[in-house]
Amino acid sequence: MEPLRNKPLDEAKRLINSDRNEEYGEPVENFRDIAEMMTVLIRPILKSGARVRVEHVAMMMMAVKLSRMTTSPDKADTWIDICGYAGTGYEAMEIMNGIEHSESS
Repeated sequence: MEPLRNKPLDEAKRLINSDRNEEYGEPVENFRDIAEMMTVLIRPILKSGARVRVEHVAMMMMAVKLSRMTTSPDKADTWIDICGYAGTGYEAMEIMNGIEHSESS
């Protein structure tokens, strides 16, 4: 029998590798757009020249889910979403790090 802990991970893998890209685009592109919007929205409180990065977007989305869990910790969808944001956030960060390293070379 497969461990129960795999259930949210398996469902998150299924979701982030399915047709969601058709609805929302590639995660790196979506997170980059959100990061740019967040940078504009919080510019007054950012240090000069600071920017929100794709990994910050994933962390903020996980924080939203964690906040929701305080009132409904038994909602499976929230656990699954956190797994999904961890996977797509990591991928987006790695892609952007590769882009930034290649642009600075």
